[in-house]
Amino acid sequence: ILAGNILRLTGTLTEYYCETQLVIQGTSGIEALGHQTPLPPYPVMVEQITQDKASSELFEGVYVRIDNVEVVDPNILGSDGKNHGQFTVRAKGGVSTDLVQVGWGPKTSHTSKDAKTGEIYSKFKQGQVFTSLTGHLYYYFGSYVLRPFSDADLVLQ
Repeated sequence: ILAGNILRLTGTLTEYYCETQLVIQGTSGIEALGHQTPLPPYPVMVEQITQDKASSELFEGVYVRIDNVEVVDPNILGSDGKNHGQFTVRAKGGVSTDLVQVGWGPKTSHTSKDAKTGEIYSKFKQGQVFTSLTGHLYYYFGSYVLRPFSDADLVLQ
């Protein structure tokens, strides 16, 4: 499946560990209808997709972009007390407590793995500014997380 493919998906909508999912049985629930230029990401404000707000549910599974944000915590601990390469950002220059948690994707290189502990660390530093961050918003272990697909989705200022 490529970006821009138009598909008709037939299945059952479920919630799995609070994440909305479409469960498709076999390939009969997938029909290719054509191809078009991929749609651009939907622009949102940090406040709309903050990691722990119920309003973030509206954007779950949506390809979104936030602009002009700074790193608050370059390595946040997961629910297991370990680093998994995730970091938080907020609107640049703000003092807001509204934070967006950012994870890693299949083609991103902003993390490194500690050979001894197996923990994954972000390479970003507190205060670094992004012109934009793009990715899909998903629900992961109690938080909404923006997951960039590739390094091109992480545009540093």
